[in-house]
Amino acid sequence: MFIGVFFSNGTISNSYSTANVSGTDYVGGLVGYKLDSNVSNSYSTGNVNGTIYIGGLVGYNHGGRILNSYWNNNSIKPGWCWSNASGNYSINCTAIQNNAPYFYNVNNAPMNSWDFVSVWSNSNNGINYPILKWQETGFPTLGLGDLWEKFVEHFKKLFGYA
Repeated sequence: MFIGVFFSNGTISNSYSTANVSGTDYVGGLVGYKLDSNVSNSYSTGNVNGTIYIGGLVGYNHGGRILNSYWNNNSIKPGWCWSNASGNYSINCTAIQNNAPYFYNVNNAPMNSWDFVSVWSNSNNGINYPILKWQETGFPTLGLGDLWEKFVEHFKKLFGYA
């Protein structure tokens, strides 16, 4: 999962997750619990397993909007992009049942409204999911240890412990 809890009028856009996610409550492929915030131009492709409030893209959607986003359902359950106390839904989020090639074609909805000039890339020539443009340049990635060190360094500076 990309984000556990996401709230307070924020926006996630132009993002994706390919991770398999398992949990109990509020389990989503990209966001577990979304409160009064927005998700747009994003996708998730991993398997999502949980007990209650599970969704392929967002586990629990409480307010805000989901636009131009999708989830490729590889596992039958859940069969929807997001859920909330009223039910399970795929409104404004395309849930396709185990059909990855559909998403390889950027002319299909919802990708046909995404920015494939400066944000997204289809450099894989239609044989894989879209990636973000910056990933083509080969920027170095940080491992978890590196990220933790950067976090601690920032925390120390922020609170005067440096």
